[in-house]
Amino acid sequence: MDLNGRTVVITGAGRGLGRALALRAGRLGAQVFVAARSVEAAQKVVGEVAEDSGASACAFACDLAEPASIPAFAQEIAGRTDRVDVLVSNGARYLGPRALGCR
Repeated sequence: MDLNGRTVVITGAGRGLGRALALRAGRLGAQVFVAARSVEAAQKVVGEVAEDSGASACAFACDLAEPASIPAFAQEIAGRTDRVDVLVSNGARYLGPRALGCR
């Protein structure tokens, strides 16, 4: 797969699967927009992307536990690019067993 010239936005990219996807997107040539609960976590992954592949990457904060951060994040993305080619919505609030109807 070739992502050269594509813009990839990944939420929940501060660790785990989101981080791995950000690294892979960078290796495939994408411009990577990394969102995490804190901008510091996102910046760490941006540094890893740059070191790993040399791809262009930007860090953003988006904490789904703070609903106001979502439109702010979207506005920041819109201010940096005129399109998003791939959106990986990996961020999610933790739902414990009770929220899922388990006992």
